[in-house]
Order: sequence, then C-alpha cells, then structure tokens
Amino acid sequence: MKFLLSIQIVFLVYFLMGENPAYGAEGEMVRILHTNDIHGRMVEGEGFGFAKLKTLIDSNCEGDCLLVDAGDTFHGTPFVQASKGEVAVSLMNDLHYDAFVPGNHDFNYGFGHLLHLRKQARFVFLNGNLFYKGRKEQPFSPFIIKTVATKKIGLFGLTTTEAITKTNPNNVKEIELRNPFEQAANIVDQLKQAQVDLIVAVVHLGMEGSPETSKQLAEKVPDIDVIIDGHSHTLLPTGHVAENNTLLASTGAHLQALGLVTIEYDNDQLIKKAQLLKPSSTTREHLVTKKKLHIVAERINKDGKRVVGFTPVALIGDRQHVRVGETNLTQFLTDAIRKKTNADISLLNGGAIRSSIPKGTVTKADLQSAFPFNSSIVTVDVSGQVLVDMIEHGIRGYPLENGKFPHVSGMKVTVKWEEGTPVVNAIKLDGGTFNPSSWYTVATSDFIYSGGDGYPIQPGRFIHKYGPIQDGFVDYMKTQNPIATIHNRIVGLETNESGKRRD
Repeated sequence: MKFLLSIQIVFLVYFLMGENPAYGAEGEMVRILHTNDIHGRMVEGEGFGFAKLKTLIDSNCEGDCLLVDAGDTFHGTPFVQASKGEVAVSLMNDLHYDAFVPGNHDFNYGFGHLLHLRKQARFVFLNGNLFYKGRKEQPFSPFIIKTVATKKIGLFGLTTTEAITKTNPNNVKEIELRNPFEQAANIVDQLKQAQVDLIVAVVHLGMEGSPETSKQLAEKVPDIDVIIDGHSHTLLPTGHVAENNTLLASTGAHLQALGLVTIEYDNDQLIKKAQLLKPSSTTREHLVTKKKLHIVAERINKDGKRVVGFTPVALIGDRQHVRVGETNLTQFLTDAIRKKTNADISLLNGGAIRSSIPKGTVTKADLQSAFPFNSSIVTVDVSGQVLVDMIEHGIRGYPLENGKFPHVSGMKVTVKWEEGTPVVNAIKLDGGTFNPSSWYTVATSDFIYSGGDGYPIQPGRFIHKYGPIQDGFVDYMKTQNPIATIHNRIVGLETNESGKRRD
C-alpha cells in the first residue's frame, strides 16, 4: 500500500524542519495486516465480512503497511464458487492486498484456473516451493521486497506439500511442491544478500497436523522474523514465539478476525507483537464494498433459495465432528451413494463435508455449503485387502482432526490398537461374510479414487462414473427421511490397546 498524500506532506514538512517523523529511526514501526483461511466467507455471517474488513484495514493501516493473505481464500461458499474465485480476487483488489499465498483449496478449480486468477489480481501471488513438474521454472514469485516505514521487508511464501492430495490430484498434475524448508533456506539467504531489514514468511503450512509445520519452519530456518500462517485454522490472539525468536501469527479461520503484526525499532532492538482486530458494535461497513457484496450475493441467493428437499432433523457436518467420527449426515450421505450405485459398500472422507444442514427445508445453497467440491460418485471393484488398506489409511492419526477420516455404509468395522496405531480387526458386511481375497464394489468419490487425501490408488477391475454427490443426496431424500440417531459403523477408535479411553 502507498503512503496517503496527506501523510507524505506531513513527513516532508517534518523532514524540512529537522524533526523526526512519527516512525523515524527511533521508535519506527512496521505494520503488517493479515488474513488466512477465509474460505469464501466474504459476506457477513459466520465472519464479519469484507465490508467491515475494509473499514478495519483503513483504520489500522495508518497510511503505510502491508496486507497479506495466507491462503484458502477462493473456495468454500457459493458466493465465491459461482465465479470460480473471480469475485474474491476483485474484492481483494479493492482492499489493496499486497500478496497472497495459495492454500490447498485454492487449487480446487484446477491449476490452470489459478493462473487465470493471478492475471486478474493486482497483488502478487507468492510461492517459493511451487514448481512446474520436473522443471526449474516457478509459476509464482518466490519472494518480493517491499518498503514500509523506510524498512526493506523481504516477503516469501510457502504452501504445504499436502496440497497435492488435499485437492483432487487431477487439479495439480502440472506442478510439484518441493520441500518447503529447503526452499525457505535458499530464499532467506537471497534476502539476506539483498540486505533486507526484516524477513517475513507468509505460509500455508499450519502449526500442527501437516507434514511440515510453521513451528518446524521457525526451528529449521533461522533469521525469519515473522511467520504469518494458515492451513490449521489456529487462533493466536497474541501470536506465538517459536524457535529462533520467530513470531508466529494466525487469525483462525472464516474471517473471525484481522491480524496485525507490529515490529517496532527501539535502540536497534526489535519489539514484535501480534494481535487480533475485530469490529466493534459501532464499526460501520464500507459503503462501496457493501454495495458490491450485495449485488453479487443477490444473484447467488436467487439460485440458492431453490428448495431441493426436507429434513426433519439437523444434519451434523461440522469440521470438528466429521473429521474424528460419524454423524447422522455422514451416514445418510454414504447410504445415499450406496443406494444410488447399488454397490456393496461405500466410503467417503470427512473432508468432503464442510457444514451442517439445518432442520427443515433444504435449499441448493445448503447443499453447496455442505458439499462444496462438486465431486462425482464413482464405483470401483477392489479386493477386500485394498478396502482394509483404505480404512486403515483413513483412521491413521486419530484422534486428531483429519479430512481423510473414513465414513462407510454397508459394513461394520471393528478397530483395535497396536503400539498406538489403530488397525482393522474385523469387518462385517451387511450382505454377507467379508474375505480379504474377495472382490467388492465400492462407491466413493472421484477425489478418493484419484488419490485425494493420500488414499491408496489401486486400479480396480471396473470403474463406473455417476453424477455429482449432491444429486445422490437429493435423490435419497426423496425416499428416506434423515434421522437424528446414528449406529456406529466404525467401533474401537475411542479406546487404546489397553481398553482405556484416549484423550
């Protein structure tokens, strides 16, 4: 962002008078505003929306600052998905973002479309570990250098290697994500040679639950002053001081807060602070931004209000439930795709479901919020042993929340613990006896079949493609009423090998 003209004039007058400006060499302050994991929540609702975000930015930027986003922005709600992220880029242009780092879900429209969005952006797409597959060329800028309050800031970006499997692998066939720590070390060396005053990493790695975390980045790559993080939806009200005195900052998710990092110079000492900014009861919406949001939302809402079904109970699909266990929504959905395909069994990942569906009339907007990825149903014939491998892959890592957590229909799975790892002890089919050497028709998503969430890719003897998962869900609602109760189909996860409950 550029100095406001009035601020420039004041600074010039102070300089000519021999006075220090407000942020001079002594007491000089660098301000970095940041967001992460918005997931398309740009209209006020779950978060406070872009109209109030614009007001917060204007009141806290103080003329000279940086505004960055740590990814997972262009996908997640009908509001952004209708334009495949174009409306999100347009709004970010209006708010004068400086840089953006792609998160795994920003690849959901395909890498080619992400390049299209980059052309529309007036901010930099930043990434230092993304390469064209098998080549030295990088599609995005590894780093940039910006001047804020007379200080040269080196900004670089990283994306989790999980992005290759956390979106449909077919979306990212042209690219590869290399070791972020090795790439970061090279970039930091280049920034030090450029004699920057501060080094800031904007990353979509997460603090936990992923192969490479922001905490590990701080430990393995010294000389990073600040890491602005996304991916794990971690809320850090005052930041976190990691190894090498690196300050970590993250705003949680869904635009619940705007992050502010300040770096103040005091006798050559850096004083780094992080805080979260939220609108007050008197915060007004920025009128121009509000009008733009309203125009887009009206167009989307008209289609979203179309009624597609009815549920007498609330269907639970929240992240904290479907990524660690079964719910009435996951069981209804897996039953639906098994019924539609007449498969022996069905298996879906918890990450395919993104929100609950309220009791009552079900609209198209409800479906788009609950199942935003537009995945298709496929059936494939696999051996019993491959099915065991798929289930064990899905439950590995429990009880941590994980999008790969498996939900099944047509069978009951009993789990036991071996040396702290959950494994399949037995499988009982609804329609007969299970045999690891027999073959079964499994209904699943094209995401899983393509290796999404790291599920083992095992070519089947036969594959058949059906329509979208949303359609299968709607068809099933026409003949079946969802119920509130569930009958656990995967049992034994809640105990360890000694029979004690796991924390």
